[in-house]
Amino acid sequence: MPSAAERLDVFVAIADPTRRAILDRLRGGRAPVNELASGFDMSRPAVSKHLRILREAELVRETKEGRFRYYELTPAQLERVAAWAETYRAFWASSLHALKQHVESRRAELDLLERPAVERAASLRVSSKTPHRGKRRS
Repeated sequence: MPSAAERLDVFVAIADPTRRAILDRLRGGRAPVNELASGFDMSRPAVSKHLRILREAELVRETKEGRFRYYELTPAQLERVAAWAETYRAFWASSLHALKQHVESRRAELDLLERPAVERAASLRVSSKTPHRGKRRS
């Protein structure tokens, strides 16, 4: 087992979409190399290079049974990714709340603008009139 310094960074390993696709396929259970490679539009050696990177990051484990090599997911390293992503949960929650408030305020403004012009003018006249105290001068 490589030391932490020798281990490939998990974020580097999952940065590539092909490697993420391999991890997704392995969620269903272990699979032989040929089965994994058959799902990609690339050579088997190219898929093997991706698998090597995933192995070095300790995201997958390779076992040999006779002539066959099987790969299975070892998700412990993904906990680092989950912990990192979790730090953004509060940020996104507050950002989405602020966005919701903004959209709702704009919706109220647009609703007012969509009313017929006569109705808007009448509501403005009513709201701008102040009660008259005393007698009216002619």
